Amino acid sequence: YINNLLILIIDLVIISIFYIILYNKILAEIGKNKYFSNYDTLKFRDSLNNIINQSLDIDKGIDDFKKYIITKSDISDLFFYIQDILIEKNGKKLFKYIQDLEVEDNIIFVFEIHNDAIKTSLLREGVEVISVIKDINNNNIGAIFWKNKINFNFYLLNDLNFIKSETKQINLFITRAILFKENKDLVNNLQEKVSEATKELENNNKKLENANEDLKGLDQLKDDLISISSHELRTPASIVKGNVYMAQSAIQSYIDTLPKSQQNNEYIEKLSRYIQRSIESIESEIRLINTLLEASRMGKSDIPIIPENLDIVSMIESQVDGFKKEANNKGLRLIYHKKEIPMIYGDRTKVEEIIGNLISNAIKYSERGSIDIRTEEDKEYVTVHIKDNGVGIPEEEIPLLFQKFHRLNNYIGNPNDPKDRKHLLVRPGGTGLGLYVVKGLVERMGGRIWIDSKVGEGSTFSFTLPIAKDIKKENNNSFKSQDVFKKLKLK
Repeated sequence: YINNLLILIIDLVIISIFYIILYNKILAEIGKNKYFSNYDTLKFRDSLNNIINQSLDIDKGIDDFKKYIITKSDISDLFFYIQDILIEKNGKKLFKYIQDLEVEDNIIFVFEIHNDAIKTSLLREGVEVISVIKDINNNNIGAIFWKNKINFNFYLLNDLNFIKSETKQINLFITRAILFKENKDLVNNLQEKVSEATKELENNNKKLENANEDLKGLDQLKDDLISISSHELRTPASIVKGNVYMAQSAIQSYIDTLPKSQQNNEYIEKLSRYIQRSIESIESEIRLINTLLEASRMGKSDIPIIPENLDIVSMIESQVDGFKKEANNKGLRLIYHKKEIPMIYGDRTKVEEIIGNLISNAIKYSERGSIDIRTEEDKEYVTVHIKDNGVGIPEEEIPLLFQKFHRLNNYIGNPNDPKDRKHLLVRPGGTGLGLYVVKGLVERMGGRIWIDSKVGEGSTFSFTLPIAKDIKKENNNSFKSQDVFKKLKLK
């Protein structure tokens, strides 16, 4: 028993001696480790974190991180792998080993891997610790492979804590960099699409500009054609009108020489009727030619306006007398409610054209009742109202009435309702230019025009013209005779 006790004591002494020697060896090795004197310090960690936080480029951030670790600590090397973004040959090869491993706390200590084949492969590459990088959905997207420490120093608990801390920093950096890259790609794509759309828009605008110029040219060509045609037609029409009047006068002179018993025979009545129809037709044709000519000039500054003081009462009376026969032929009463009003200031020919056009339209679109013309005044304007008992104008058509070439629908009323036949009207002939010209002339002389209408009850066209001021007679015309001679280079 005593011998055994002595042997045990001797063994404990020997073990203690070996333990002290080994412990001192461990302390000596730890003392040489850079860990305690370098990257465990707050300054080291802050510097390392600043490096990766100063960059949004993944390649540059990781490269700077690796260089700092290798040069400032005793870790010999790092392998990085970030899926689909950064590919290192070694990192990509090693990443496949950890796909099926159970990873806790994002850290794998190679010596704790139970798969001997994987452990051997990793140790062959000098990898001792793996820290896994995850995306915001907790999926493995990469890893950092921490290699052997210089002088074969092993990884301590504080080393692992340091790795965990820096892996979190790298993870945040990569997540931020990925989001930045995605946003940058999105902005670039958007910018590219915006540039393409802008370029396409510019091309379309250019095409529209070219098309607009072509349309302007065609419109100008059309106006020139109408203007030239109107001028060319007006001369022979005026000659025909003059000859018809001369023929009418000659026939009437011949009739006056006949005995009264022979003046009212059937032949003479037919001849007089034909002559009168010719006069009415040629006057209608001349009005149409004048309308076309005015329409071609409308919108241009060269339309002649020669304003003067005008007695609009006598002008309305003259137009009413001229259209009474046409109104009587349709069974309409043309009534002017005359009252004394001030003189207006405008172009005589243009004012007559406005009044005549509106009265003519009222007769065309009326089948019954009367056409009433009234006037009123205020401090600055005289207003003329021309009211008919025609079919009226649908509300949706009213804003379009004064547009060039616009005409009402063929029928107003319900063609399928036999009881509605009294309001059924086939559209009269015309160019669709009359109201367009009237509006332009009224506005050119400083007035305005509008319409109030209701289907089945009729329409009222109203226009204003300025009241004449105390203007000297010699200034009524917009030009003087000597100006015309000067332009024609005549004395």
